[in-house]
Formats: sequence, C-alpha cells, structure tokens
Amino acid sequence: MKNRYLPLRLGVARLFFALLLGALVLGQARASDLRISNELFFTETKGGTRTMYAIVQVHWKNAWRNELNHDAAWIFCKFLQGEEGFRHVRLRPNGHEILQARGSAGLQVTVEVPADGNGLFVLPKGAGRGDVSVKLKLAVDAEFLANFNPDRAQFKAYGLEMVHIPTGSFWAGEPDSAAAYEYSAFFLPDGTGGHSGPLRIDSEQALTVGRDIAYRSKESYYQGDGQGVLPDAFPKGYRGFYVMKYEISQGAYAGFLNALSREQSQMRANFGGK
Repeated sequence: MKNRYLPLRLGVARLFFALLLGALVLGQARASDLRISNELFFTETKGGTRTMYAIVQVHWKNAWRNELNHDAAWIFCKFLQGEEGFRHVRLRPNGHEILQARGSAGLQVTVEVPADGNGLFVLPKGAGRGDVSVKLKLAVDAEFLANFNPDRAQFKAYGLEMVHIPTGSFWAGEPDSAAAYEYSAFFLPDGTGGHSGPLRIDSEQALTVGRDIAYRSKESYYQGDGQGVLPDAFPKGYRGFYVMKYEISQGAYAGFLNALSREQSQMRANFGGK
C-alpha cells in the first residue's frame, strides 16, 4: 500500500517544490532593487591641488538596521576603455560627502571605506527600515591612477546589496565521525588525530592543523599532508563580515563581461564573450 501512494506523494512534493521555487525566484527579483544613476566624474583644482571626484546616486529598497546586524550597498567604480578593458577606481580613505540623503521612516545613512579603498559601503546609520536614496560625492585616489587619462575613458559605478554578519562564535564541521570522513568535513582532533566532535570557532586566532583542527578525505589527492597553520590573518568567520544579499543575476554578470576587453570576456564566456 505504501508503494501505491508513493507516486502521488512525489507528485505533490514536486508541485510544492516548483511553486516554492517560483515564489523564491519572483520574490528575489522584486526584493533585489539597487539602482545606480547620475554617474559623473570630474576634477577640482584648489590652491594648485588637483582633486578627482565622482558623483553617484544610489537607491535601494528595504534598507534596514537593528540591534544585531544591517544591510548595506557596496559601491565600486571603474573606467571603461573599450577593447582595452577597464581600470579600477580606488577611493581615498576620507573626503567623501553625502550631498543628499532621503530615507523613508526617517532612516539615515552613513558611509564606510575599507582600508584597501576598492569601494565603499553605504549603510543605515540608526535602527529602522525603509527605502533609501543617496547622492554621494566620492573622493578618488589620483595617485593610484598614475599616468592614466580618465578623460579618454567612460566612468561607471557598480553596486551590490550586502548583509553584515556580526562577530560571533559558531560550530564548524560534522558531529558524526562517519559523516565527517565521508564529506571531508573539519573536526576537532583527539590526541591521536581521530574525530572528537565538531570544531568551535570562537576567535580569529591561528589554528594548527592536526592539533586544533583536522580533516580526512577518502581521496588521497584531496588529503594533502594534514599539517600547517591557519594564521591569525586567515579569515575564520568569527570576525564580522559582509556577504551578498542575493545571488548574482545574469544581467549583472553580463555587465561584468562588458566591462572587460574582448579577449578577457571570451575567456569567461566562451559563447561570444561580450
């Protein structure tokens, strides 16, 4: 009797999965709504000093911040040079201005520039939720451009919606030893290198393979020597970090290909490149 009803159950399950998948795809399409416009690059000379700036308008829906974490818009810029590809724009650590900011429900925003200057985050300043529209004046690192002539290229700004994952401890690996060995999962080694349970990550301190962390693979070419150190600088997921809010879209990837030279794009999309 169980076998009689199995096809029906599978059919219902497939229908439910199809409806769920469709809802997720449509929901994602509506939710991912970051727009960038009014891109303008210019220079200002004051007191004999020539400074480069860019004006970028950023809009996104459903920005939010609470006591645990927040979302953000990651903004980065390039100079497109036709068949020569692109030149990345590096931002200065300071000198950026919010010329205009409008957020629903009184939501305010601020900006944060990482140390490498490869872009900046626009993020809610205080608790709240709502739509955001921000006009930014970005200070460009002119020294990074060196002898590059920006007047011979097209300035273009890009953006991604991000979510901040706050600093916190977590468990890594697989509690079952057989499953850990089956899937080459990390585990806490016992005195002989065997499985002693999952691994608790509660800092960014260095981990010594074989003593603090271990793994085992059925395939010898994946096993390695089972030695070495994950240094303090290697990210272990404990310190706060950003991840993309949504998967990359086909349109965004097409925009990436069109920012490359023809040769570079064909290496990444072998059906015509751009």
